[in-house]
Amino acid sequence: MDMDEICEICGKRKAITKVLIEGAEMMACASCANLGKKISKSPPSKPTSQSYHKMRIRKEIDIVDGYGWRIKKARQELGLSLEELAKKINEKSGYLEMVEQERTLPSLKLAKKLEAVLKISLITEVVQDVGIGKSGAKRPDLTLADVVVFEKKKG
Repeated sequence: MDMDEICEICGKRKAITKVLIEGAEMMACASCANLGKKISKSPPSKPTSQSYHKMRIRKEIDIVDGYGWRIKKARQELGLSLEELAKKINEKSGYLEMVEQERTLPSLKLAKKLEAVLKISLITEVVQDVGIGKSGAKRPDLTLADVVVFEKKKG
């Protein structure tokens, strides 16, 4: 059974109806469809591979590991003291010392200044797979039924 056909609520049966439950649109089997308001009877069209890629990937900018060592090495290779570097980029030498010793993380603005003056790379793009799209599994790892606790109605 294709993953797109599995009920997003119980994960056990074929989804045949789109329902609205607590503001979320979900594909449901005939048994689970009565838990929400029916929206349509046809499954949604499959997103293109490009839209899947956009849903699965999150990009963030980060400072590289070992940034303090890189800064210190580049500064020393240019023959600059901490005070001279601080003047060049209009920062306090005490703050730069803390950055070099990795006791504090440089701001993105400071990292860009240091990259320009020292001709080094401190900023990196981190790409994370957020796991929303096809996982290749035969069924989803977690369904709504896995996280919802049902209470019996007292009659």
